[in-house]
Amino acid sequence: RAKGLQITADMYTYNASSTGLTGVIPTWVQEGGHKAWIDRMKQPAPRKRLLADIRKELAQQPPSGILMVGFKNDAMATLYLGKTVAEAAIMRNQSPEETIIDMIIEDDSRIQCIYFSMSEENIRKKIKIPWLSFCSDAGSYSDITKDFKTHPRAFGSFIRVLGKFSRDEGLITMQEAIRKLSGFPATNLSLKSRGFLRQGYFADIVIFDEKNVTDNATFDTPLKFADGMEYVFVNGVPVIEKSNHTGTFPGRFIKGPGYKKTTK
Repeated sequence: RAKGLQITADMYTYNASSTGLTGVIPTWVQEGGHKAWIDRMKQPAPRKRLLADIRKELAQQPPSGILMVGFKNDAMATLYLGKTVAEAAIMRNQSPEETIIDMIIEDDSRIQCIYFSMSEENIRKKIKIPWLSFCSDAGSYSDITKDFKTHPRAFGSFIRVLGKFSRDEGLITMQEAIRKLSGFPATNLSLKSRGFLRQGYFADIVIFDEKNVTDNATFDTPLKFADGMEYVFVNGVPVIEKSNHTGTFPGRFIKGPGYKKTTK
């Protein structure tokens, strides 16, 4: 950066990451694809080595801090959805490393998890870095049921910037919070006519109640919408009115500077 390189970063506002149980499983056992990985874990010699490797990983990432939130098999979800690896190990009368291997085999999937592995202190330090913007690192979910689990960042990451970290804790001003959520990332991505309230720009506008904007999603109940978001306009069309969705979907695919039209 000191020499002029355009280096920026982004972050979400929680102390937990999300990936599969693969996060504590070495890559050597996964070589050859999913089927080869599952078959290899059933073999005595690789399994013995794998147990030792996972045990080392769990020394750094305790099983009590790995929350399971996504299963392929409904029966597995009924038993273990929302449980930690440590809790599942007790339920199964196994060691945590045995539990991880056998549950992956039984579910025939990587099993989506939340890892409590980051420092709240570091989160606050990063929020104040001027060249760092915010993201959610989450999916956009079209079918949400009471049995669905995900990371609360999907519903609360941006809201926490405005409410918790700007208004309540004063880590950055509200103006800076808005810049890091709009104009700054739009500029980083070289998105034309986006990210600012300017004449001739696309009217992507959020109107919120600064005093009441609050994230409600938690790790236990992640499917909670925020309070205080009064109106949202996408390309000039109202999508949220008085905190209710209008049923319209005016979004469009945006091409960045790296787009190249292919010809046959």
